[in-house]
Amino acid sequence: MRKFSINCYPYFSVILSSVWILLIMTAYFYQFKGLFEVVLKLFINY
Repeated sequence: MRKFSINCYPYFSVILSSVWILLIMTAYFYQFKGLFEVVLKLFINY
């Protein structure tokens, strides 16, 4: 049981971290949607 949990822990932590990163990215995207649009427009103009 202990070996199983130790082997599963890294994958679980990676999944958790990826989910947290996704949540943070989406939150920032919705918070700074206007800013992103302005940056995209600037890049498109260039």
